[in-house]
Amino acid sequence: MGGGSGSARRILVVDDDPDLRRMLQHVLTLRGQPPMLAGSTREAQVLLREATFDLVFLDVILPDGSGADVFRAIRATDSNALVVLMTGFPDHPAVAEALSLGPVMLMRKPFGAREIDDVLRITARQALPAAIPVARTRA
Repeated sequence: MGGGSGSARRILVVDDDPDLRRMLQHVLTLRGQPPMLAGSTREAQVLLREATFDLVFLDVILPDGSGADVFRAIRATDSNALVVLMTGFPDHPAVAEALSLGPVMLMRKPFGAREIDDVLRITARQALPAAIPVARTRA
């Protein structure tokens, strides 16, 4: 993984919501860490076959599969990648399934630049020891 929050890291954003993908792309690019984007499990799995990533923002519920499926593909290629699960439905069974696959951060939608900055700061310091929720600052 890259060294500090200013170091370029390979970041993947997987979410079926194009507005959320664009927002993450915008914020991460402004922070000097432009991500690769995927709108489905299929697109994510293609990218994961082509490259490894240091940090993955991963929607839990996708139209063509579960974020847990993508998480398994990430773990199969790189056990050190840090995964940030994103969901608007924290009680959905798919969230529990994804959380069971390893240390992650959990971001509850909707979120903004402040929460993204929190993730960048936390993940720049160390690998994740356990599931860590990122506080939601807006109602």
